[in-house]
Amino acid sequence: DPENMQARFLLIRDYLAALGNGAASEEIVAIAADLSEPGAAVVEGWGHGASSNYSEIARLDAVLARTRITDVWYPETVRLRAEWRTAVTTDRERYAFDALRLTERALVLSPDRDLYLLRLLSAIALDDADLATESARYVLSYAEQDLYRAQQEDYVIPSSDVNSNIRNISGITNQLRENLGNGDADRGEAVLRTAERVLQQFQMYAAANGL
Repeated sequence: DPENMQARFLLIRDYLAALGNGAASEEIVAIAADLSEPGAAVVEGWGHGASSNYSEIARLDAVLARTRITDVWYPETVRLRAEWRTAVTTDRERYAFDALRLTERALVLSPDRDLYLLRLLSAIALDDADLATESARYVLSYAEQDLYRAQQEDYVIPSSDVNSNIRNISGITNQLRENLGNGDADRGEAVLRTAERVLQQFQMYAAANGL
């Protein structure tokens, strides 16, 4: 049914990055072009996100906010709406609280590594060490799943994922080291040890694969 916007978005969901950088096929571009708002706003916002153009994502926020929780693009909408809020440099606490509210609601429906990362950034801005530690634990669990698949299932981790994991986990280890005394120290130390181990494993994987 060409008029079913939910089905139309599902067809292009895996090509959001390609749509943003102009690498999508003509067919995918045509399907995306006929999306109604706010699905079309997700496609546009994804392109802005790739270039870290958060002001343009913020400009789309009113349209993105019309997404219903039952829409298939709801998780992507939340990611965009939370992403620009965690990137602001003024009134950070208010925007971080909004981002946290958005991600908490979406995580119940669609657990996702990127949403946990945004939850982590929100917690840091709100100076909530325990929430940051717990969010970091979830992010690390996704990274460990990638490593397990690579070791047990002959899965090749894409170089972009290897680099993003190293970057994100390096940030997590630094954050945990600086804030161990601000929350549950034992819990923080346990997650820090995991982060250091997983970071080393990714660095070894990158070296072994010439990344």
